[in-house]
Amino acid sequence: MCGIAGIIDHHSRSGVWSDLSAMTGLVSHRGPDDQGIAVFPAKPTEDVWLGEMGVPANIYPIGLGHKRLSIIDLSSAGHQPMTDRTGRFWVVFNGEIYNYVELRNELKALGHQFVSRSDCEVLLQAYIQWGPACLERFNGMWAFCIYDRFDGSLFCARDRFGIKPFYYVVQQGRFAFASEIKQLLLLPWGEARANEERLADFFLWGLETHTDETFFSKVKTLPGSHFILLTREDQENGVYRTVRYWTPTGKPGPHGFDSKAAFGDLLADSVRLRLRSDVPVGATLSGGLDSSSIVCLAGIQRQNASIGVPFTAFNVEFAGAGYSERVFAESAARRAGATMVVLQPNQTDLADDWQSFVWHMEEPFGGLSYFSNYRINRLISQHGIRVVLSGQGGDELLLGYPRYRTFDALFKIRAAKPIDAVREVLSARRHANLPLLKQLSYGLYFAIPQFRSSRRRTLLRPYLNPGFFHRFRFQTEHLRRSMGHRTRYDLQVSELFRYQLPHLLRHDDRVSMAHSVETRLPFLDYRLLEFILAQPDEILFESGWSKAILRRAMENILPDDIRLRTDKMGYETPTGELIRRNRMMFEPLLLRHCDDAVLDTKAILSHFDSSHIDQRILCGAVSYLSWKETFKVS
Repeated sequence: MCGIAGIIDHHSRSGVWSDLSAMTGLVSHRGPDDQGIAVFPAKPTEDVWLGEMGVPANIYPIGLGHKRLSIIDLSSAGHQPMTDRTGRFWVVFNGEIYNYVELRNELKALGHQFVSRSDCEVLLQAYIQWGPACLERFNGMWAFCIYDRFDGSLFCARDRFGIKPFYYVVQQGRFAFASEIKQLLLLPWGEARANEERLADFFLWGLETHTDETFFSKVKTLPGSHFILLTREDQENGVYRTVRYWTPTGKPGPHGFDSKAAFGDLLADSVRLRLRSDVPVGATLSGGLDSSSIVCLAGIQRQNASIGVPFTAFNVEFAGAGYSERVFAESAARRAGATMVVLQPNQTDLADDWQSFVWHMEEPFGGLSYFSNYRINRLISQHGIRVVLSGQGGDELLLGYPRYRTFDALFKIRAAKPIDAVREVLSARRHANLPLLKQLSYGLYFAIPQFRSSRRRTLLRPYLNPGFFHRFRFQTEHLRRSMGHRTRYDLQVSELFRYQLPHLLRHDDRVSMAHSVETRLPFLDYRLLEFILAQPDEILFESGWSKAILRRAMENILPDDIRLRTDKMGYETPTGELIRRNRMMFEPLLLRHCDDAVLDTKAILSHFDSSHIDQRILCGAVSYLSWKETFKVS
């Protein structure tokens, strides 16, 4: 797990070394263990400069930079940028290829030789052997760039789900990429200008990661399951094309197979692969179904492998009724043989860490659950743990959020199964803790775009600049698209790749890497998604139970007090309460921006201590204004 950067600048009169050095140094938190820079001449016959000392004497227009968090092969053999034996291909890589052991054996059989035990070298050799098709063989998370010195091309790719970040900017004769947006803002041709279209989607409709654009107008993100191949001609013309290399499809099992057992085996194998590490592995544990399943499966795998290193699970508990799942987390930790460490935040934490938190998050956000994760990752790092397993992705894979029941009922009605729909709705009262009135409200809000857009306009109008509100209030294209699912496949794929999961992954990466912690997500194994897409709806919703296949697969593995839970919390964080308690910090911020083009900060201040203003609006407002100041956004 690392931080990467790269520049091609055919217009530069001084070369890319200085800019690349600054970009690489800015993300030391992503890789505190090692640093490497390589800069290249335009002609392949000239020497590469590796930046061991001083500044290159010549002007080099191409460069790669890397900050390393050592996880696999802790020796210097894993240093990056890494090249093959011929010196033709150079790579910088952020992520983990979990099946690198199997791939290395396959490549050895094909005649490849290795000088390290790192997964990075396996990735490079796989690209040399199979070209872009190597991506189909990887099981893991990745963002990487391979530079071909002979033909001057760049191959950039991101993992299937987009777990690891990849940002880029393009101009004629120029291309630059990085793990974090702030690195790109250091470029002389970088620009910290707000993307008003995305701000409108954020404030009006609550959307953040639904396009390849960011909150910065010139910075884009490479979507998951895509790569970019930039030829020398493409670079000179400032053109590029993203190519999708993977589209999930359902792969049904053999006739008569036990889907519960098959799913359980796949999930257990995903956990097994993600326990591969040369440093200790821990886990985050909310006490919910997903994280508890991962922790208990990890406990079994560790016991089978006779791993003697202690296994630690980390939990967050806020004071006050309704914000603690500690009893469930402790139950899962006992079953897994894990030691549990509990973080109990206090009201001064937000003020102490706000500026650093905003800097690491890089873009506005609408809730403080990310701050809870930021704090817990600091605690994880303080315990000397560099890798943690997480249950993130389980709700999107298995449709675990209550709002998904609305779509399930609609799908059943469209399939001429109204009785099944009614049965699920009625059963959900008991097995999902969802009264009929609450289910009806979900139905209205998440299935009818006109109702949701009207509701959002009513909530937001008092707190937005009138000009901004009237300009964007009827631009509902992305909102309608986020609600227009015709099938379960459409729902799951859009939630996984466009709406729900991408913003969670973005925030998870920021808050974990801020403290040099690598988060691994067993539910986001592509084999699990392809398996689930091939199964009938009943494996997800059965007699009112959500995630039915996971509950069945975890029988005798997960304690029943968790496996049969009917409520859902996660790392609940009292966002509104925390912000209001820190009014002394946020009031001057709001006053400084009374002429803001997006918000009516005076209206926000007048309702700051009132329940009239939704906590997501309050958090979005103070995060947006802090973002503007931190990154000097115009």
